[in-house]
Amino acid sequence: RAGSRIECLFLDEGFGALDPASLDTALDALESAARRGRRIVAVTHVDAVTARADQVLGVAGSESGSHAAWRGAELGTMA
Repeated sequence: RAGSRIECLFLDEGFGALDPASLDTALDALESAARRGRRIVAVTHVDAVTARADQVLGVAGSESGSHAAWRGAELGTMA
């Protein structure tokens, strides 16, 4: 109400509960917001979401602890 703008949207999951058409609609809306300069952060295990993301930070657990790497970088089975 005060005229401030939300520059970042942080979503923690929920994508797995959507049917394919609803997921596509949701991702279209998030991509539209990103094109308008909003930063979108999504925590997900849904491959369809990460496939449409510009940048993906993968996190994998192991006996020695968790490891993170940007998509394309080495991270065990995640690349």
